[in-house]
Amino acid sequence: MNQIHAERPDLSIIQGRTVVVFGGEGVWGKRFVDAVRDKVQRVIVIEKGTDPEEMLRAVEESSVMILATPDPEIRGILEQARAKMHAELAIIDCATNKGLFEDVLHDLAEEGLSICTTHPLVRPQTPPRGQNVLLMPVGENAQIATDVARCIYRILGMQINETAFEKHSEKMAVSQQFPHQFQRTMIGVLGKTLAEMGISIQDVDKFATANTKLTWLAMGRTGFQDPLVSAGIIWQGLQTPMGKKILDETIALLEKIREIGNDREALIALFEEQIQVLDPDGTWRKTMGRQTDTILERLGNLSQGSFEITVPNDRGILVRILDILSEKYDIDLTALDSNIEYHDDGTSTAHFAMGITDTGEDIDVQELAEILEQVGAKIVLPEESK
Repeated sequence: MNQIHAERPDLSIIQGRTVVVFGGEGVWGKRFVDAVRDKVQRVIVIEKGTDPEEMLRAVEESSVMILATPDPEIRGILEQARAKMHAELAIIDCATNKGLFEDVLHDLAEEGLSICTTHPLVRPQTPPRGQNVLLMPVGENAQIATDVARCIYRILGMQINETAFEKHSEKMAVSQQFPHQFQRTMIGVLGKTLAEMGISIQDVDKFATANTKLTWLAMGRTGFQDPLVSAGIIWQGLQTPMGKKILDETIALLEKIREIGNDREALIALFEEQIQVLDPDGTWRKTMGRQTDTILERLGNLSQGSFEITVPNDRGILVRILDILSEKYDIDLTALDSNIEYHDDGTSTAHFAMGITDTGEDIDVQELAEILEQVGAKIVLPEESK
């Protein structure tokens, strides 16, 4: 019989190692520390205020060096630590903007060090499970660092994709620069337009179409992030020929739409030509149709949702909650969604959003809350979560 299981990490690659994590108290740094702490011989955390001699000693004593600091700090760390780097040291970073220190990585690789630069393609506060990460070996001796990086990201449950380092900026121009560039443009134009109309972005939700709701998700995701993230991504992209071309093509297309905007047939022809270039056989469109229908259905169900349940994350907790809802209250769920919130102290909270059908009877919220409390759960009503 076939078995279903997640791809397991090869822990033998990191067992017995001493790992130094620069920025180990930051979000990504803490994820790395928590991932390997009980699987390696020793973890050393280095922060910005660490004594330089202590930092150099840590590098000298370690066989894995992970850089999880803000991108602009990495070059200085590499140059400062260089004096104590040794042949057994594997170096891994998780920066978004590699251009700030790319030349140093190449120099170290030429000196024989094992280096793998990585790029988790999700903000660090988001649960990493199922999210993409790029692994990019640097130089001819990158195998050990790449194996260590693969092991750590598998522990985190991420989808690993290996690619050439020299292609990173070009690929990020497509998958990061263009979306951020477009979404920041939307934020700017929409903000000004709505201000002139005297309405808020929340007001738009009341007359939003299905496509608008989906667009809002991407725009809202970018708007939620610190502007320095978009600035760094767009800046990095515009340092490449591909990034500049994407910006030029965007401007040219907007000018084309203005030019033919009064000709409906011309617009149809333009858009048909474009989608045939992007998706010649229609496979992508079919996939997107299914996925977006699923997302919209979940959004619709949950917008009718009744409450949220929060509880310390623990395997099996959902079964206990569902037992209470279905057996004791006969609640018919139409939607159930969840996400995990990670805390600085290493604990995590599970959030379960519940959409329910009308059971025909009013639910005694206070009574339900008291029963859920017995399994450590708390009920949050819609007005409380705003």
